Amino acid sequence: MRYDVRMPITSYPIVVLTYRARNVAPGWYTIWIDDGAGPWGGCVVFRPGNLIVDGKKHEIRADLRKVRDEHKHKILKLDEKGTIKGMALGVRAGNKIPAVLEFIDLCFLPE
Repeated sequence: MRYDVRMPITSYPIVVLTYRARNVAPGWYTIWIDDGAGPWGGCVVFRPGNLIVDGKKHEIRADLRKVRDEHKHKILKLDEKGTIKGMALGVRAGNKIPAVLEFIDLCFLPE
């Protein structure tokens, strides 16, 4: 699922995900941020391996000023305005079904 958003990340660099997960398998990303650098740009903010998959409510956080991309190991490149161009959410089912990834809340916070 892909969301097109415009987010002034320089003002709101902390991303917080509140979720419930069960039977989620390893995969490439849970949340990927598009910085406008093209198909090999952007970065993975949270991976399936970051999730606790016990069916209980959990919260994870990331500072987007410190997130590095997978390929070049550089800090997330934002445009001159510090804007996120888009975001994609992903989940992969494990051996047991159903796989559940409930996004309770996703927010961007100031420092």
